Amino acid sequence: TPYECKSLVALLHSSDSEKVQRTLTTVANAAAFTRNQDSLREAGVLIRLPNLLASTDKGIKEAAVVAAANLSLNIGNMKEMEPCVTVLILLAEGCDEDISLRLSILECLTNMCVLPDWHHLFPPLLPSLMTGLTSPHSTIRLQSLRLLINLACNNEMISSILSTPSPSLTDLLNISTPEDELLRSCTLLANICMSSVRLNLSRLSEEELVTRPDSLQTKLLHTQSEQISQQALYLRDNHPNTEIKFQASKIYTTLHGLQS
Repeated sequence: TPYECKSLVALLHSSDSEKVQRTLTTVANAAAFTRNQDSLREAGVLIRLPNLLASTDKGIKEAAVVAAANLSLNIGNMKEMEPCVTVLILLAEGCDEDISLRLSILECLTNMCVLPDWHHLFPPLLPSLMTGLTSPHSTIRLQSLRLLINLACNNEMISSILSTPSPSLTDLLNISTPEDELLRSCTLLANICMSSVRLNLSRLSEEELVTRPDSLQTKLLHTQSEQISQQALYLRDNHPNTEIKFQASKIYTTLHGLQS
């Protein structure tokens, strides 16, 4: 009820860290149900949440991330979560060693990127997301891909993504990559390839090639283009997954067209 939601928000102001953590868990559980999401927002939970996300208490921080993830499933909530997004991006940049927390933050930010409202806040996180593509942890690689795919659906983000330093892209299309990860790698590269051509961002000057050798744009569309094209062709012709074949076909067609 609205009264219960207000009571929960009041408890979030407690100085008892265990009580705050338990309350956040209750909020997260309640926010999993659509009927509670609006009531929690109207009770003021989104105003309190950024401070809890920034807490030095790890238990509170982790519980706040889960609560934010569930609350962001509501469009009305998402449109009022800019302060939460800002804090979460800062947290994601600084928690490389804590894999569990980083994964939760990436999952939360992926929810928040379904709509483009806060995409403009993400460029500072892009280098970290690119690094995540080669993480030794498959969960981090997969969630980094999911978040980048959401961002790459927005034409206004393509230039920032292209200018970001990236790992070797040929590793992303390795035939031995797990199927769900390979599908998302193909989807990401296909989206970026096609958007680059559509937005006239596929050509680099000689100066740009020299000054930005590590950028995704340089690797995808120039220095590694031929190898990626051949990998995509192989996947198109040999992989059993029809969606991977479809995305690989888009990569090959676009890159082969640029090479002609």
